[in-house]
Amino acid sequence: MEPKRILLIWIGRLGDFIVSTPLIAFLRKTFPNSQINLLVRSGVYELAKLDPHIDQCFPLTPVTPLRLLSQRTDVAIDLNPSYSRTSGILSLLTRASRRISFAKKLGDVFYTRQVPFNETDHMLERYQKLAQSLGGSLEPLPKVYPQTVHRQEALKILKGLDLNSNKKMIGIHPGNFKKFDHRWPEDKFVQLTRNLLQIPKLQLLYLTGPGEERRVYEILKEIPAKIPQIPALPLPVLAAFLQNLSLLIANVTGTLHLAAAVGTPTLSFHSQYTYQVWKPLQQEHATLVSKSWGSCRDIAVEEAWKKLYQIVSVYG
Repeated sequence: MEPKRILLIWIGRLGDFIVSTPLIAFLRKTFPNSQINLLVRSGVYELAKLDPHIDQCFPLTPVTPLRLLSQRTDVAIDLNPSYSRTSGILSLLTRASRRISFAKKLGDVFYTRQVPFNETDHMLERYQKLAQSLGGSLEPLPKVYPQTVHRQEALKILKGLDLNSNKKMIGIHPGNFKKFDHRWPEDKFVQLTRNLLQIPKLQLLYLTGPGEERRVYEILKEIPAKIPQIPALPLPVLAAFLQNLSLLIANVTGTLHLAAAVGTPTLSFHSQYTYQVWKPLQQEHATLVSKSWGSCRDIAVEEAWKKLYQIVSVYG
């Protein structure tokens, strides 16, 4: 019997939400008459609410527990593969007769069904297993949905930069500054950027995430050319902005997954772990992989340049 109301709980970051979008699309296809609601962190809300497969999206706030208690939910699905006490408690507060999650710590306390997975499974493999537990299969293609107003705002920003429209725009995002081992070193970004400046047909842009302005500025000070620094943008506008790039070069960040979700090719730096679990899967996304399980920092500039040159050389 098709449930009347389904609540999806995702108390994660930007990239976490994006890689779960194929499951959201699967649920809409599988339960076309159900009301599908989504609860997310406030920082992801403006992007998540644009997903056409969702009936209602609301951010996590102090009044969320009261809201859950006031609504009837038939099925609650915790989309986080990792243990989250907050997600578990929110699942209980829905009072749903079916509370589904991945198998994890204290799962028996919070959920009525748990879906096992392997820690080395790619995130999309994990959601595939969740879909299979619900009787179907998903298309492993993350997607987000910036609107016309966001594309117009992105074009306005680009026009304000007065760039050469005949050049291919390459975005560079050296962020993830809070995670040392998942961040390719800043001095290597400087060296790689200097190499790129030797190719006249390219227009380089440096992207900035929230709170990263000073760190990105310090990188650009070491580069002997004027490269525009794009400030942190609202997520729907950033998604639309990324659609204008020919390539994004990035660490494993939400920006990387956002670019992949709007169809922009990427080149990203990975540890063995992030390559196994987080790499974009489509063919147009190139990767550089460390020998280390937990860090990407030993990837050589020469190795990165060799792969990058193979990509940009096709631009003519």
